[in-house]
Amino acid sequence: MCLYIAGDPALVAGVRRALRGVLRDWGVSELAEDMELIVSELVGNAVRHGSGLGVGVLLAAQDDLVLLEVSDGTAGQPAERQAKDEDEDGRGLLIVRALAKDCGWRTNDGGGTTVWATMPLPARRAAS
Repeated sequence: MCLYIAGDPALVAGVRRALRGVLRDWGVSELAEDMELIVSELVGNAVRHGSGLGVGVLLAAQDDLVLLEVSDGTAGQPAERQAKDEDEDGRGLLIVRALAKDCGWRTNDGGGTTVWATMPLPARRAAS
């Protein structure tokens, strides 16, 4: 799955639906709940903190992993912070780190940043 969306928070729900459909088609619907939360956090952050030029989303199966990449035009390392109990936001990257097998970020050659996360494919899918 490869999508490019405008920097509009209202479009995040459509990305979640598309991701759920792809995971269903791949036969790994059991990953949908965690992957939807991860994509919501990453796309939401890209929309909120990005350059406003749009957000790219890539979902791919590689070997025994599902790879999710979210790219925007903002340069620099995503900021992970410690939210206080009363804060209503600031936990997104912590949630991604808790759910994903691995995650990180990179600066893109043409500018901007890609934040990525992986999840293990279930054994029956990874073996096929």
